Amino acid sequence: MAAKFRRKCSQTKMKLRADIRLASHLCLHSGERPFTCEDCSKAFRTNGALVTHRRLHLRLIQQMCPHCKRGYLEASNKRSIAAWHASDRPLTCTVCQRSFSRVFLMQLHSRTHTGGRPFACGHWDRRFAQLGVLRSNERIHTEDRLHRCQVCERTFSRAGQLRNREMRHEVGQ
Repeated sequence: MAAKFRRKCSQTKMKLRADIRLASHLCLHSGERPFTCEDCSKAFRTNGALVTHRRLHLRLIQQMCPHCKRGYLEASNKRSIAAWHASDRPLTCTVCQRSFSRVFLMQLHSRTHTGGRPFACGHWDRRFAQLGVLRSNERIHTEDRLHRCQVCERTFSRAGQLRNREMRHEVGQ
C-alpha cells in the first residue's frame, strides 16, 4: 500500500507525506533557519542538522578509522574514510597524474590547474574555487564570528583562526 502524500509545496508542487517535512521544505524557499546552536549561534533548517552540528562541540566520535585510528564525528563518513585509505582510486588527473576515489574530489582538484573560480563574492571583486571558502569570506563582511575560544572567550570568523588561538593557549600552559 502506497503512502498518501498529504501536503504539497505551493512553489515547487513537490508532494510531501508529513506536515513537518513540508515545514522543513518551505525553509528552503524562505531561507528560515529556526534551529539554533546554543554554543555558537549557528542556525539550521532542521533539528537533525543541529544535532549533527552539536556533535562538533561535544566531540562525540561516532566512527574510528581502522587504518589510522583517527576519529570521525559522523558514521556517514564511513565510505569516505575507507576511500581515503583504499588503493582503489580509479580517477586520475590528466595533468599531474594524481588519483582520486570520487568524481567531486577530482573536479575540485582540477580547478587548481584550470584556475576555475566559480564562486563570486558579492562585496569585493574576488572569486573562489570552493563554496566553503566563499562562505567564510562572507562572514568577514557580515562580521559573523561563529567560533569562540573556550579559554579567553575571543571570537573568530574562521575555524582555522580558532584552532591557531587554541594552540597558543596550549603552548602557553
